[in-house]
Amino acid sequence: KLPNGLAVCWGIATATLTCSMSGLGGYFHPQGVYTDFPAGLFVEMPIGAAAVYGSSFAQSAQSRPLSKDQFYWNMVSQMNGPDIYTAHLIAIGRWK
Repeated sequence: KLPNGLAVCWGIATATLTCSMSGLGGYFHPQGVYTDFPAGLFVEMPIGAAAVYGSSFAQSAQSRPLSKDQFYWNMVSQMNGPDIYTAHLIAIGRWK
């Protein structure tokens, strides 16, 4: 939390996801992942982004705060099957 009313939240979230839906010409999508912000940190929805990595090529297909309390991320991958994905998340918003 900064004195000017801004809050910056960052962290790493991991999830084991199974990619099985074919979509983008050889790329696969798993279900999305919901990650909670620390309770009460933001007073309104912040802005944010994620970089997602797996053991194979992966990139974030969607990443955004859903509300002042929760972040959503998913990815596309060349691997069809289960893998552990790591998302590096950042969000910036108001705390007061």
